[in-house]
Amino acid sequence: MSRNSAAFILAAVLLGSCASKQPPEIPIIIPDIPVEVPEVSVDRSDYVKSAWALAMINVNRLNTRELVESELSKARKYGLNEIWLEVKPSTGHALWQSEVLPRFESWGEQVVPEGYDYLGTVLEVAKEQGMEVIACVNTLGFACTQTHSGLLYEDPSWEGHTQAKLVDGAVVDIMDLDMPAEDGAMLEPSSPKVQDFVVSYIDELCANYPDLKGVCLDYCRYAGGDFGFSELAMERFRLYSGNNTATVSDIMDADGNKGPLYAQWIEFRSMTIHNLVERLSKTVHSHSMELILWASADWESRYLYGQNWASTEYRPEPSFVYTASYNKTGFAELLDAFCIGAYSSYLYADQSYYSVEGYMDRYPKYIKDATKVYGSFACYEYKNREDMATAVEMCLTKSEGLMVFDLCYLTQLKHWYGLYEGLQNSNALKK
Repeated sequence: MSRNSAAFILAAVLLGSCASKQPPEIPIIIPDIPVEVPEVSVDRSDYVKSAWALAMINVNRLNTRELVESELSKARKYGLNEIWLEVKPSTGHALWQSEVLPRFESWGEQVVPEGYDYLGTVLEVAKEQGMEVIACVNTLGFACTQTHSGLLYEDPSWEGHTQAKLVDGAVVDIMDLDMPAEDGAMLEPSSPKVQDFVVSYIDELCANYPDLKGVCLDYCRYAGGDFGFSELAMERFRLYSGNNTATVSDIMDADGNKGPLYAQWIEFRSMTIHNLVERLSKTVHSHSMELILWASADWESRYLYGQNWASTEYRPEPSFVYTASYNKTGFAELLDAFCIGAYSSYLYADQSYYSVEGYMDRYPKYIKDATKVYGSFACYEYKNREDMATAVEMCLTKSEGLMVFDLCYLTQLKHWYGLYEGLQNSNALKK
């Protein structure tokens, strides 16, 4: 499941009225476990303590200055010092004053008033509250196939530059698929035109809003393991591999069996994303800002998405998946921070390998101190204050910061005090 998938299940109910409707009951599959507050010997008051504000479910909470003041004063009161504001959702529209991307006007009942500077207003109020702002972007998403809306439906010049999926041996353009709205239709990152375009809107974002602390990349990847098979991508792969006769069937056949070029294909896709991150790192740093990337904590599945967030010093064993040179695709060194998505309904490692604690314990194996790491989790996974507080403590005692997903759910699921308690137990309340 992608980072926002579960969030969009709730969003379908909350869409447009997150502040007025109660969310559906969320099944909890973990038992209640007494909070075990760790021994704290490090003052974490200066650590990043943030909440993500997903555009599709927060616009109506932040579309006037008064609402922004109310929301950010609450966030500051309960201990947050940063807001991570999504300013380019999967439709490809901008929530800033942009000449590169079309303006985000509405999504369902979520509406940005004409003339309202969404990002600019949040930046102004955050400064008054003593908070920093990170601008978050859905890096490669530019349309929603379920609603047939977004930039790719508005601009036919992108035909041939979108990702394609291998379906029963046939290559199908992503625009012809019914993709979940939260992932949407994604551009092909190996296209030079696409890379130039992404760099251009990130550059404009930084230039127009110099008070930003930085930019966080989301969905900077392929849509899945069976995506990226367009003719344009195959041409780029042939150049990369030096195999001028490579075909799709050399990579994967109609039954999903891996071909002789599969490992080279995996390296090519991961190197494609590495190269894009490298360009964006140079762009963001040219504005004296930080570059952060959010991705799933499950590194073992990241090869399917071309997203090797590890250090170049981490060398997986060569296999049918990994080439001997796969480590060169790692991009941790290009980041100022990596926000690790330890999204799980399980808290403890003895409950599940895929738990918050398990993810937080494993990441040093891959990162190897190449960059700072911030722990993050989805607060909609938990119903009670104790579990929320425990997740906060785990992230702050096992990393250098915290990002909670999502700002809206802190109120809807009544998790503000759990957040406060976790920060308090972690020595992370001040500043």
